[in-house]
Amino acid sequence: MRIALLENNAQAASSLETWLENVQHNVRSFDSSPEFTRELDRDEFDVAIVGCAELGVSGTELVTHLRRRTAVMMPIMRIIPKAGETDIVNALNAGADDCVSQPLRRREFIARVEALARRARRASDTQPVMVEIGELKVDRKNRLIYRNGLNVPMTPKAYNLAVLDRKSTRLNSS
Repeated sequence: MRIALLENNAQAASSLETWLENVQHNVRSFDSSPEFTRELDRDEFDVAIVGCAELGVSGTELVTHLRRRTAVMMPIMRIIPKAGETDIVNALNAGADDCVSQPLRRREFIARVEALARRARRASDTQPVMVEIGELKVDRKNRLIYRNGLNVPMTPKAYNLAVLDRKSTRLNSS
């Protein structure tokens, strides 16, 4: 599984990477919000984890920002330091799919990350693999679009935008 991790505390980021890599997940760590959001637009990840962002940007604000971006449709987990109920509710209402509070428990954290990815896979598995819309064919499994039988090269962001536009019309109804 491919995981994008935003954590500006180097020691915390290293621990989380180690935990996830020890159970065979591929982790890309970021210590700044702009770099994190740029990479989410460029590359594909199964789960995004938002820990501590840089000063001046709250993690909950970042989750809200990510949910407003059309290219980010993956599950988002929010790590909240010593969270109270209000903090967790705010993060979930901002668009996080799950929240964990520090101090983290390794096995629970890993299980929650894997559960998020499983739910996302199940949701995508219920959609048809190949969808035809006029002269376009969308291969959802391989994330490819064909026009008149020819592959249309596109970035992950362009694919997400194309599919999102189609979802609002007929993609899910086929």
